[in-house]
Amino acid sequence: MSGNEPFNTYHQRYDNWYDTHGAAYCSELLAVRALLPWKGLGLEIGVGSGRFAAPLGVRVGVDPSAAMLKLASARGISVMRGVAERLPFATASFDYALIVTTICFVDDPRAMLREARRVIKPEGSLVIGLVDKGSALGQQYLENRSQSAFYREATFYRAEEVEKMLKESGFPSQDWVQTLFRPLQEMREVESFRAGRGIGAFAVVRGMESLHDTLKEVMKSNGMFQRLADSSAEWLYWRTPEGKMRYISPAAEHITGFSVEELSHFPETCDAIIHSDDHELWRLHVREVDRGGASSPIEFRIVTKQGEMRWISHICRPIHDNSGTFLGISGSNRDITERKQAEEQLRYLSTHDNLTGLYNRAYFDAELGRLAGGREFPISVVMADVDGLKEVNDRHGHAVGDRLLQEAAKVLLAAFRSDDVVARIGGDEFAVLLPGADSAMVKDILKRVESCQAGVNRANSVFRLSLSLGTATAETGESLGEVLKLADERMYREKFGRKGRGA
Repeated sequence: MSGNEPFNTYHQRYDNWYDTHGAAYCSELLAVRALLPWKGLGLEIGVGSGRFAAPLGVRVGVDPSAAMLKLASARGISVMRGVAERLPFATASFDYALIVTTICFVDDPRAMLREARRVIKPEGSLVIGLVDKGSALGQQYLENRSQSAFYREATFYRAEEVEKMLKESGFPSQDWVQTLFRPLQEMREVESFRAGRGIGAFAVVRGMESLHDTLKEVMKSNGMFQRLADSSAEWLYWRTPEGKMRYISPAAEHITGFSVEELSHFPETCDAIIHSDDHELWRLHVREVDRGGASSPIEFRIVTKQGEMRWISHICRPIHDNSGTFLGISGSNRDITERKQAEEQLRYLSTHDNLTGLYNRAYFDAELGRLAGGREFPISVVMADVDGLKEVNDRHGHAVGDRLLQEAAKVLLAAFRSDDVVARIGGDEFAVLLPGADSAMVKDILKRVESCQAGVNRANSVFRLSLSLGTATAETGESLGEVLKLADERMYREKFGRKGRGA
C-alpha cells in the first residue's frame, strides 16, 4: 500500500473522523452490513483502526500501518501486518473478505483483488466499500487531496471501473448498494441505503464467482442442481412464463411457515404473506420483471403463518436455455431479519448514549439545528452538570460513578416532558431542549427535577445526587445558539457558587 507513513503519523486524526462524522459513518456501516455475510470467518484487507471490522464482526485484519493495527487490536481484532497485494495468509483461508476505501490507497488494485480471491474459499464473497469518484464527494476529495495527509497519493475509481476490475479478477456476479446522498456537512441523521449505484457517494459491492452456468450443466447431467437447491438456506424458486411455480426449495417452509404446496399457488399465497405496507413495492417489482426489465434487489417484509414479521432480501433474474428461449424467472429470498435488527441497533447507537440511554451529543446538535430553523418558539434550554462525580469515582470506583450518571438520567427523563430532547453531551454534562416552553414552564419542570432528585437521595445511601442547573429561553432561531451559551454559563455559575458556599 502506498503512502503508509501518514497513517502511522496521523492515526488518531484518521480514527477521530468517525466520531466527528457519526451519521455518515453509521450510514456506511449499514450499507456494508447489507451485503456482508452473517456467518463464517472474515478478513478485512486494510483494516485500519478497526472501525468497520469491530462492529461488523470481522475477526481478522491486515494492514501495513503498525499504529493503525494497534488501534484495531484494542477493538478486539486479530491483526497481522502486511500489504494487500501480498496477503500473509494461506489459500482459501476465509469465508469472505472486506475492503473499505482501501482500494484507493493500494499500488496495484488488480493484484489486491487477485490476492483476495486467492484467500477466499471458492463459495465465498468479496465486499468492497468505496467513495465513488463520479460522486460530488469523490470530486471534492480529488480537488482537495493535495491538502490531505491521507488522500494526497490516493487514486479514486468510479463504481463502473471497480465493477470491471472485479469481473477481470474472477468475481462476475455482483450486487450493489449505495448511501451518502447528501453532502457530509449537511448530514444530521443516519441514511438508509438503496440498491444500485451512481447516486450515493459511498458505494458497496459484493462480488462472487458465478455458479449459474456450471450448475445448469450439472443439472442437465445428474440432477445435482436440485439437490444443491434443496439443501440451501435460501428460499429459491423457478416461476414459468405462465406464472406457475416449477420449483420451490424446502427452505421456503422454514422461512414462512407455509408448506411448499401452499406457496406453489402463485401469486395468491405469495402475495398474501407480504406485509400490507410493502404490497405496492412488490407489485411494481413484479411488473418490472414481467416486462423483461432489469431487476434490482429489493427488501420487504412478510408475515409468517405463525403471525411473525420477517424481513426478506429478494433478487430474481430471467433464465433462458441455450437457444435463447425464455424459461421463466429464477428467484432467491433470503431471511435478513437478524440483519435488520442489527441495523436498527446501529441506528439507535448512533443517536443514543450507551451508558444512560439518553440521546447523545450528535443527536442533540442535530435537533438544535432543526429547531433553530423551525417555528416551535419559544424554545428553552436547560444545562445540567452532575456535582461530585470525580469524588464518587475516586472513593467508590467508576462502576458506582456510572450508577450516579444513570440515576441523573432517570431523574431528567422523569421530570421533563416526553417530547423534550434530553441528552448526555459530555462526561457529567446533560442538556435538554424544550420546544414551546417559556421560562415559567421551565420553573415548574425544575421543581419536578428537585423532587425526583430528593427521591433518589432518600432511597440511596452510597452517594448523593446533586445537579447544577442553568436555563435560558430563545424567542427566535437566531438567538438559540446564544441561549445555549447563556444556559451553560448560568449552570457553571450555580455550580461554582455551591462550591463557594460549601454546599
